[in-house]
Amino acid sequence: MGHNKEAVKDYVRGLGLSLPVEFVDNEVFLTTGNTLSMVMGLRLCTDDVLILDGDVLYPFDVLRRYSAQSAPSSFAVVPVDIDDHECAKVLLDRNTGAIRHFITKRALTAEEKSAYDFGGEAIGFFKLSRQAAEKFIRHYENNEPRYRELLWEIPFSEFSGQEALFPWHIRDAGCFEIDSPEDYREALDWFDSHPSSPAR
Repeated sequence: MGHNKEAVKDYVRGLGLSLPVEFVDNEVFLTTGNTLSMVMGLRLCTDDVLILDGDVLYPFDVLRRYSAQSAPSSFAVVPVDIDDHECAKVLLDRNTGAIRHFITKRALTAEEKSAYDFGGEAIGFFKLSRQAAEKFIRHYENNEPRYRELLWEIPFSEFSGQEALFPWHIRDAGCFEIDSPEDYREALDWFDSHPSSPAR
C-alpha cells in the first residue's frame, strides 16, 4: 500500500469480505514504480495469482471469464487505436501469438509494426502461474536497480523472452483503464448509463 493507504485499508475492512486480506506497505511508493509494489505482494503468494491494477473499471462477468478461461500466465487485452501513445500496447509474436513486448507512452516504430502483430491494450489485469511469478521475482531482483522506478510494462517486456505470456482478448463494452480525466469521465458516463451492469 502506498498513497492514502489508511483510507484504502479502512475501505477494504468495511467491505465485510469473507476471504483473508493481507496488506503490504510500500513505504517508498513516491520514488518507485508499481513493479516494486507488485513484487512485494508476489513474495507473499504461494499459488497462482491474479493481479489487478487499481485504475480499472470492468463488468464483473468479464473478470470472471478471464480468470476461469485464460492461460495461467496471461494479460487481458482490449481493442485500441494502434496510434494511441498513452496506452500499454501489446505486440504479439506472429508465429505463436505470445506477447513479445509492451509499449507505453510512445508511438510504435515502423520496425515494431512490421515485426509483430498488434494485440491491443493491456488493460491492467493479468495472471501469473506460481512458477512464472517465482521466475518474475528472480528476474526483478536480478535487475532491481533498473526496474525499481519503472511501471511493470518494461520488466514484463523483457521477461516475455523467458516465459510464455499470452493475451486474453476482451471485446465486451465497459472495460476502462483510467489514465486521464477524459478516461474517468468516459468510464463514469458508461457506469451511470448501465445501472444494471455489475462493474468493479
